[in-house]
Amino acid sequence: MRARYLSLHKLLGASKLEDGVDAEIIVSASPELKAYVTERPDDALLRIDHAAALSKLVLTAFTGSEPGMSPEQALDQELASRLADRKPGGVFAVFDGTTEIEQPDLRNRRAVGDVDFTLDAVDKADVTAIFAHLTDCTLAALKLGHADGADGQTEHVGTAVVLLDDQREIYSSSFHFGVARLSLAKPMTAAGIKRSATLAKALAKNTHLKRVALLYVESFRRETHPLFAFVAAWSALEGFIKNTSKNSKKRLQKQFEEIASNLNPSHKHTDIKEFCKLYKYRNKFFHEGDGDPSKQVLDNTRALLGKYLVLHLSTLNH
Repeated sequence: MRARYLSLHKLLGASKLEDGVDAEIIVSASPELKAYVTERPDDALLRIDHAAALSKLVLTAFTGSEPGMSPEQALDQELASRLADRKPGGVFAVFDGTTEIEQPDLRNRRAVGDVDFTLDAVDKADVTAIFAHLTDCTLAALKLGHADGADGQTEHVGTAVVLLDDQREIYSSSFHFGVARLSLAKPMTAAGIKRSATLAKALAKNTHLKRVALLYVESFRRETHPLFAFVAAWSALEGFIKNTSKNSKKRLQKQFEEIASNLNPSHKHTDIKEFCKLYKYRNKFFHEGDGDPSKQVLDNTRALLGKYLVLHLSTLNH
């Protein structure tokens, strides 16, 4: 059976697309996935809303608090409520993929309007894991390619796994919705989108940076506590250095000095000075348990990593 994976992330640092037109970031054949940015994620939202609404109806039934109407009426009411509550505007990254899965147990399948619903037919985490690397690479590249000074955080709007059978969609998924918050957003330019697409392809090919991309993206997630965001950002920076250095036996500072000399010789002294400041803070934090990471320290750690990720990936494209 085929399963469709849909995941939607709001880019809090992007207020709009420069020309208002959807733009592909990455298209992959294995796994089969298309990632694009849009101001109108209607198709993904419709299916994520269906997954959320159906799950809520099942929970209502289990708790004994029936809504007093047919399942079809309750579904329509819940979908209308979600549509009314939605805040308009913004730019979204949509991940739309399909994959083959083992035939699930559909004995509990039930029709609700135009779609079907079943419980525990497929583990959403297993399907999500198939597309996780490309999703992380794309979200990282969208941050790297977008305007400096814009909020780099992302907000996970929702993920749905939909089973495809005989032209009908079968929903069997949990859901997660974020909360709208204020962010510094800038228009996403065509040049920035093109740059992100190039970086996403390069990052996806370099599997040795897989964990770096995952941690870098985690540090920007709105749901991540600032303390864990710093741990993720520093771990990503350290992982990048160790995976890029030609001599991993040297001390971390010496490895970074070599990388800076190779990738950014004209500004290496400034970057090395910044790294030393961050490294000093890192040592106090990890070894002495001294202080909580400030927003400035977190931002500077992510900025230094982002700068050298772009420099490194750019050299691989030439």
